[in-house]
Amino acid sequence: MNRQDELFAAYLDGTITAAEERELAAWMAGSAEHARAFVEACLREQQLTAAVRASARRRSVEIVHQRAAEPPPSSRPSKAFRRLLPLAAAAAVVAGWMGWQVWDPSPVAAYLSGRLGGVTVERAGEKLSANEHQPLSEGDLIQTRTGGAIVSFAGEDTRFDLGADARVRVRSLRGRKEFQLLSGTVSAEVAPQRRGAMLWLTDDARAEIVGTKFTLAAAGWFTRLDVTEGAVRFSRHGDSEPTLVKAEQFAAADVQGTTGACSIDEFETAPWSVPGRRTPGFEHVTFRSNRLDREIGVNVMLPPGYDRDRRGGYPVLYLLHAMNGDEHSEAARLGTALRSAMEDRRLPPCLVVAPNSGPAFPREPMFANVMVARELTRFVDSRYPTRAQRGMRVLCGLGYGAQQAVILSLFHTDVFALGCAVDDTLRGGSPGFRRLGIHHRPRPRIQPQLLLLHTDDHGDDARALADFLNETGVETDVTALAARHLDDEALPTVFVEALATRLQLLWNRPNAR
Repeated sequence: MNRQDELFAAYLDGTITAAEERELAAWMAGSAEHARAFVEACLREQQLTAAVRASARRRSVEIVHQRAAEPPPSSRPSKAFRRLLPLAAAAAVVAGWMGWQVWDPSPVAAYLSGRLGGVTVERAGEKLSANEHQPLSEGDLIQTRTGGAIVSFAGEDTRFDLGADARVRVRSLRGRKEFQLLSGTVSAEVAPQRRGAMLWLTDDARAEIVGTKFTLAAAGWFTRLDVTEGAVRFSRHGDSEPTLVKAEQFAAADVQGTTGACSIDEFETAPWSVPGRRTPGFEHVTFRSNRLDREIGVNVMLPPGYDRDRRGGYPVLYLLHAMNGDEHSEAARLGTALRSAMEDRRLPPCLVVAPNSGPAFPREPMFANVMVARELTRFVDSRYPTRAQRGMRVLCGLGYGAQQAVILSLFHTDVFALGCAVDDTLRGGSPGFRRLGIHHRPRPRIQPQLLLLHTDDHGDDARALADFLNETGVETDVTALAARHLDDEALPTVFVEALATRLQLLWNRPNAR
């Protein structure tokens, strides 16, 4: 295969890089014959695709979006489309002769069907009750209730099944089908698409379908894409180049960046329990998570003078590890300082529980959160003499674990009295997270409290997040630690000092609940 054929194949497969696109554009610009050869190759691909579409089974696409915010629409062309402009210009030399266009500007006819009770379409500020074969227009906001709805396309074997309480924005039906999933669930069967013909957006990222079967999960604070067939061009908003995620790979994006393409198999087989190691001062136990269908490893430190029959039980401090950690990570780093603080009576006697909260960016983040907030706390309360009430539970995390601590403290206010985050990775709060925070405003009788501790690296982020949370009614304090970063040797000492001061006030107050 010569270089020209390699470039054609990469373009038609959707795997061409930006550098290769520039090379192909320059090659076509040099000769009308070259441009004609490119057009003929595209025509052959169209004919082959049409033949395959007639006999191929539908491709299933499952899109799960627990919460996401809507970024402001942009009038600028996408970066991917701008990169294609040189190719389109070169092909236009012979486009009239061939009667073919690289990008079809005609709108796609889309409409609603199914059980449409309670389904509305908001258009130009007016909310309309949907009816059978309701035509859709660009800018429409579809909102379902209990029954869901179906979006179909004229002349194409593609459909989207909107689940209950779904919100989907129709961003474009001209040139390509572009949608934004704001909340709820969408299941789709997608006929083979030409490159760039379909795009799904979430708050954090964009997924350009090349012809694929995939799962897209957006939790409001990150987006994860899993590909099982074909390939998807995945990028965080603002990235200059997309990541090509191929079959059996996944990628994730949040306010910090994109992970790149990773093996789904390696992620799925990552251990949630590491029983082979021992951390001094802790006992290692496991429990079964029904939500995750996994054995979860937990390290538990018993306080000095531990009395299993202690009247009233002990309060509990839960520690969530940073990215790429496990149940031993923070136990080993903070255990000595925590025990010393209890022995010196600077910290009230308590159980210290360090669970394995799994790898970063789980496929079902809400399930992982429920594992910690519900299953783990029930397991600890049933096995140890605890004061099994909200006021006696504090959740603390470092780095990625700090992000989890913030989320869990906000959305499980009936479980934890205080959430403590050390250098959280929310970077002041993405638009999606902020929309989540507004949607889940605290109930008047159960007020969450957050303590944001930060090293020298994260002061601005901590203050920005605290300002937002306080505006939404979440009592949030910020404290600077005398440490340069999370790996600073001084961190365990200064962290425990700051935390002990707060826990003395919380756990020693009368009628704490």
